[in-house]
Amino acid sequence: MSSKRNEILQYLKNTVLANITTGNGYNFTLATKERGLKHYQDLVDSEFPAVFIASADEDRKNASTKNFTSVMTVYFIGYVKADTAFTVQQELDKLIEDLTNALYDGATVGASDPTHGGKVSWTDVKKVETDEGDNEPHAMFKMLVEFGYKRTGTSS
Repeated sequence: MSSKRNEILQYLKNTVLANITTGNGYNFTLATKERGLKHYQDLVDSEFPAVFIASADEDRKNASTKNFTSVMTVYFIGYVKADTAFTVQQELDKLIEDLTNALYDGATVGASDPTHGGKVSWTDVKKVETDEGDNEPHAMFKMLVEFGYKRTGTSS
């Protein structure tokens, strides 16, 4: 049996990140989307842009002996490489926009599904941090996103 936590994290990887494609109205089609983290220097050019679900911390509060509410804080790490027409920071801003839209909209830009098919109660992008400067061939961001969910029954 899959836990509610695992179900949410797998959905984020296999559906939310997988839906980031130019065909769905996004700026990019993600070349790499994984749970865990790789350093950008370990990626080859064809693996950019990349988004990783780096970690997922939880604050849980018991509602009963078998149920709890949770605020899961997920850290997404995204990498882009410079494009000849745009600075690397412009590329980074477009990737941040794509991930933000996917988290709030679902499969297609402009839709609305911040509950991710009912898997979570809410989604809240809390913080975005970027690296500095336009002088590097690659850029990265870290996005802190909170998801609220309730555990009911026997899955954890």
